[in-house]
Amino acid sequence: MIMDSFDAYKSLPIGSLVTRNEEEEAVYLKELVELPPGLVNLIMSSKTSGYIRGITKATNLPLERAPVIAFVVLRVVFGKISLAQLGATLSTELKLPNDVAQAMAKDIEEELFGPVMMELDQYLKSKQSGGQQAPPSPPVIGPNLLDLRGKGSARSDGGPAEVVDNQ
Repeated sequence: MIMDSFDAYKSLPIGSLVTRNEEEEAVYLKELVELPPGLVNLIMSSKTSGYIRGITKATNLPLERAPVIAFVVLRVVFGKISLAQLGATLSTELKLPNDVAQAMAKDIEEELFGPVMMELDQYLKSKQSGGQQAPPSPPVIGPNLLDLRGKGSARSDGGPAEVVDNQ
């Protein structure tokens, strides 16, 4: 029973690190704190582990290969490989025919990455820019809003502002 639990743990993307050497594991763990919540959930969720174990079985691979898939998913999350490289990486590392690996990659992209695609894109863009976030742009003042910084408001037709005396 304990071995089954450990095998399930290794099929988690974050759990797949136990199959790596300590130096490689440390690189990922160091970056873990920078991940947005949706991506942390993806790599630590039992649903992800279950999905990876299921796709392993569906592809007629032995369950011992699930940590390989989990680690490939982890590498995508951390930007070590791109989603475009997912199929080729699965083909190489699992020794699968390209069409089978591409179908698996498409499934993984839709099922695992689909719900967190915006977070993944934002995280990877932030990472590429050295973690620098662009400064927020100043608020835009529309033509029908009162500009308290200026001398009055503008009307949508471009005419002078009306002043209403409520006395």
